[in-house]
Amino acid sequence: GTEVVFVRHDDGAGTVLEKDTPGWEIYPDFAPREGERIFDKSVSSPFRDSGLLEYVRQKGERQIMLIGLFTEYCMDAAVKCGFEHGFRMMVPAYGNTTTDNAYMTGEQNYRYHNEWMWPRRYAECVPMEDALEKLRANRP
Repeated sequence: GTEVVFVRHDDGAGTVLEKDTPGWEIYPDFAPREGERIFDKSVSSPFRDSGLLEYVRQKGERQIMLIGLFTEYCMDAAVKCGFEHGFRMMVPAYGNTTTDNAYMTGEQNYRYHNEWMWPRRYAECVPMEDALEKLRANRP
């Protein structure tokens, strides 16, 4: 009973996320169902030049629940930009992930964003069971 929309990132020619390459495609186990919307972006924020901002505003949405990849890039930009556009952002526990980088492990990165950076600033970071309950009640 809750609409799901997908966002795909095109990082440009010659990259692992190049449009129409396997890295750009949505992972088959999470593939959109018939009629579910896909928004394509070329910058970290899904709200810039993808049509997503206009779409959610046209639908009158005020709250957005996010799950996704690359905690420090796409997720961080989505959380902060959604907040700046006036949406109430929600991130379920373990609903995002990333890899190790030169500065911190993926787990440290996850904890930094989900336990320190986003809560009380940009998003409500909730236990997965709370997020599922909100979806069951159709009120994210």
